[in-house]
Amino acid sequence: MAWDVPKDPSLVPDYVPQKAYTKSTVHSLQNVDPYNFSGGRNREIRDAAEGARGNLLTRLLGGFFNIGQVLDNIATAIFGGGPFDPNSPLGQIQSRGIVINNLQSTTQKLEGIIGYGSWVAGQNKFIGIINNATERVMEFDTQQGPIEGVELYADPKFGNRKMVRLKSRGLWEIKAQTKGRQTGYTGLDKINLDIVVRDPHGSEFYRRAADAVAHKDDGGVANLTRVGDGEACVKGDLFVVVPEADYTVHVELFTGRWRWFYGGSLWSGLSVLKHSSEVEHEGTIDPGTPPVAG
Repeated sequence: MAWDVPKDPSLVPDYVPQKAYTKSTVHSLQNVDPYNFSGGRNREIRDAAEGARGNLLTRLLGGFFNIGQVLDNIATAIFGGGPFDPNSPLGQIQSRGIVINNLQSTTQKLEGIIGYGSWVAGQNKFIGIINNATERVMEFDTQQGPIEGVELYADPKFGNRKMVRLKSRGLWEIKAQTKGRQTGYTGLDKINLDIVVRDPHGSEFYRRAADAVAHKDDGGVANLTRVGDGEACVKGDLFVVVPEADYTVHVELFTGRWRWFYGGSLWSGLSVLKHSSEVEHEGTIDPGTPPVAG
């Protein structure tokens, strides 16, 4: 079998080991420019970079006195000020600043609308036939869930009864309910629930009334059509515009006979929800009592 390369390469005439220096490689080393090894090329790169940076600053400072004025104009553009050329970098920043400012204004307006809260009466309440306004107040004193823009307030003008204070002006929706239970005393079957809104000085500002009839079959021919267990759930709701902060909301109960009114989350509740910060068409309307039928 013939070999292409002898086992001993040294036997081959003019054989050059791999990666060995030859005349041509030595000659090329002799022609290397020492400038490339002395940092000269690095200085060229550095000088070019300095020149580019200087050119950039010159362009940025074009038309401005100093870097402070540049920064001032950038800040102006960020906050939507100007005017600047819409096609320039500052103009593009300005357009985005206007969008951001509009979004911020909208967010702040929405934050002003937020207001809500819900409470239940922590105890059952007894009300007799003869009672004053303070005694008629049912306290919804146990918070249910988160609240925002409202607070529970112990009003000294009503014997520190717990009421809800609205901490901003605007259009508020208010709902309340409870259930009346007849006692052994006789009297009228109707029960009433009024939602009352008062101004920061305690004067009545708005009232919304609701009623229900709680019949009870007491026996006898006269009572055959009055079938019931003497209990009734009464609910009230309203939309009211308050012109400023710190108006209060509370519930007053009326009864024609002595009754208990249910507390707890099953039958009692008071909730408020703000819908708008706008104040218009506030106040009340009273066309008077309708005439008697017939």
